Amino acid sequence: MNKTVRLSLTAAIAGCLVLAPMQGWTKYDQISYAATNEMKAFSGMNVKTFKLTSKSTLKVKDVMFQYGASTKRVFFTAEYYNGDGSTIDAADYWVQLNSKNGANYKLLSSPSNPTDLKIAPKTSKKFTYYADVDTSLKYTDIKFKVVKWDFSAPNYTKVIGETTIASTYVNKVPANQFYLIQTKGEKIKSSLKGSNKIDIGNYNEVQIKLNLTNQSNMAVPTDYKYYLRTKSGLVITVNPTDPTIKQVGVNESVDLLLVSQLSKKIDLAGAELLVTKIDGKDSLEVPVANYAVTWNATSTLIAKQNKSSKFIVEDSTVEMYIKDIYTNKGNATNDIVLNMKLVNRGNQEVKLPEFTYEIKTSNGKVYKTTSPEKDLVLLPDKEIDISISTEIPANASDKLVLLISQPKLEAGPPKHLKSAFLLDAIKPAVELNTKIYTSSQGTYKFNIDSIERLPWGDEDIINVYLQVANIGKDTAIIPKLAGSMSLNGIEVKDAKTSWTKLDSQIMIDPNKTANFVVSMKVPYTYTFSKVNLKVLDQITADKAQTIANFTSAKLKPVSKINVGGTHFISSIGRQSEVKIDRVYKFEGSKSNLVYVDLNMNNAETRAKLLPVIKAHFNTGTHGVYDAKIVDVTTKINARENAVVTLVAELPKSIENYNDIDLVIGEAMTNGAYATASKDADGFINVVGFDLKQTESAISKDLRNIELPSYSLDIRSVDARISGGDKLELGLNYTLLDNFKYANNDRERKVIFEIKTPTASFEQTVKLGTGGMTEGNLQTFGIDFAGDRIGSHTVSGFNLNVYEEYEGFRRLVGTGKINGYSMN
Repeated sequence: MNKTVRLSLTAAIAGCLVLAPMQGWTKYDQISYAATNEMKAFSGMNVKTFKLTSKSTLKVKDVMFQYGASTKRVFFTAEYYNGDGSTIDAADYWVQLNSKNGANYKLLSSPSNPTDLKIAPKTSKKFTYYADVDTSLKYTDIKFKVVKWDFSAPNYTKVIGETTIASTYVNKVPANQFYLIQTKGEKIKSSLKGSNKIDIGNYNEVQIKLNLTNQSNMAVPTDYKYYLRTKSGLVITVNPTDPTIKQVGVNESVDLLLVSQLSKKIDLAGAELLVTKIDGKDSLEVPVANYAVTWNATSTLIAKQNKSSKFIVEDSTVEMYIKDIYTNKGNATNDIVLNMKLVNRGNQEVKLPEFTYEIKTSNGKVYKTTSPEKDLVLLPDKEIDISISTEIPANASDKLVLLISQPKLEAGPPKHLKSAFLLDAIKPAVELNTKIYTSSQGTYKFNIDSIERLPWGDEDIINVYLQVANIGKDTAIIPKLAGSMSLNGIEVKDAKTSWTKLDSQIMIDPNKTANFVVSMKVPYTYTFSKVNLKVLDQITADKAQTIANFTSAKLKPVSKINVGGTHFISSIGRQSEVKIDRVYKFEGSKSNLVYVDLNMNNAETRAKLLPVIKAHFNTGTHGVYDAKIVDVTTKINARENAVVTLVAELPKSIENYNDIDLVIGEAMTNGAYATASKDADGFINVVGFDLKQTESAISKDLRNIELPSYSLDIRSVDARISGGDKLELGLNYTLLDNFKYANNDRERKVIFEIKTPTASFEQTVKLGTGGMTEGNLQTFGIDFAGDRIGSHTVSGFNLNVYEEYEGFRRLVGTGKINGYSMN
């Protein structure tokens, strides 16, 4: 089995680095590395082979430095080969380490060296030795001597041979070559498969891909350490970022992605990768390989906009594409919006990490974008859409690079680059109103039907109407929808998005639709031309699938209903017919009151509570005024009518109520239909009625006075003065109930006013129970009191009758009373 595992590592060095390892190697279409089977072996680390006998040898090789903060060690391997017919003893031949200037260095044996120094015929053994040396020592300063016992010599020793390291010695594995790391019976074939660096803005990020293939007959631990050493001698410690990768199995291949973020001041030309391993119980760190790092051009790390980027998530390959990118241009800044697609090419669902998205401009500035939704789940071979946006200076909108990074995880690597795209084709904003979506539940067509903007106090409500059609062959469950709304691709600060399903059905039959409305409040001063709607299928509480990122300019004006017309509320289970019954102006001392009675008919086949209405009066240049509404609180029988009264105080400067529009809609509370207008936090399915003030003749003789609920006919008035300060009126009248609605539950009042050129006196009287009783030829007495009321009315007076509503009045009748009698 050939297994590929991706790791990354990060570096940090005091005063220089800020860094970020990266999990997963991003495959870009532009990057092409030589295949491992095309590589040749690197064998350039041999120094010299000395003859011990005519058939046996000692080879000095693999000379490498190991660097500390202020120390330096040199390591080398002595490989003995016994070509003779009898056993030789390595203790009889040894290596001495000197410098050209005569310094002698004490050699120490690696803890993992063989303890048995006997070497059988036709076999070989390797021993690793090391010594602490001067930090200024170079490879070419080193001198090796091979010595043996010779008891005929003065010091009982004899130098077999010596050598220095030539300037042509190479211990760095070149590009396109592999090196066999062989320690303690382990055999690892290693090679660099590519090295990249990219400008991230304030720093450079490097990515080095190292391949390890196990050619041993047992699993090999991956407890290596890694260092990036620059030509100037700067050594950067880096560490693997995935602690779950403990070993390389037999015949398995491991790709290690080594990543670091470095100061731009560090010159990386001519850098090398140093690999070490802990040897023995004494924790001796032994260098095992050096690699020459050849950096690819920066552009090889960045995918072109029309190509895909691939990366690994939970052992599955995920492809990312940029579907489109567009801009909403402003004077000083441009809004950049990107729509992207992700496809899971693996065999199991994966949860997408919460990447961060940034856009780097040509001048090196980096701008954060909005974040896609969290907890995105990618099903095998399924695609999801995500949308991000940001605002950048208008003069920096060319040669943009999208940077996609893995943020720092708990107990994991710091932030690191995951993918990147060159954005070379920005276009003006386009609309997307329709999307086909397939899930395990069915196939649906999503469509933005319309968008409306409505006044709401100091804010405006944005309502987006979304239709979901079942285009499959079978009945399908309605998806549980969620998501967010933005304007011109930019999120509105502190704005909340609410989702409402407009009916109670849970299934959709083939070729049928379900309807949703998505709402958000924004400051009324906010300007925009397009609405961006991100729609998610909320599969479970922690799993969501992107359905679409819509962009629509379907802002529509409120539809108008002419005078006398009818509006039909078509919501399932709430069907009603609405029309204007009457429109009146009531007058007050400082303001007037617009008064409207709506006739609402229950169009259902069952007794139902009527839909609760929310409304406002639009006076044009005089502004918008919220309506105060008297709700219908009881169920209304099928096909019966109820009256809903709407009023609003208006300035007295508004004289012509025929120029006012009444805008009504179904009241909503917390994403559901409201049960009381006072609790509403929004409204939907809005229409406007052209108002025309109801013509109502004022009775000039107090006969046949028409009121909304009654007909009042005052046949005669008897006036009497008592004590000079009290006037009693005796009314002979007929009061008939002409209320034609099912909800006659409101108290009705009239005001009787005695009016003279010098004074006025008034009393408020209830109609019906507790006041003027209903019936033919009834009597009712009204007492008026006031200082010298008798003298004010001695020459007669006008008796005015007003309909009263919440302190406002409307004149409905008047008559002249010529005199009174005295008690």
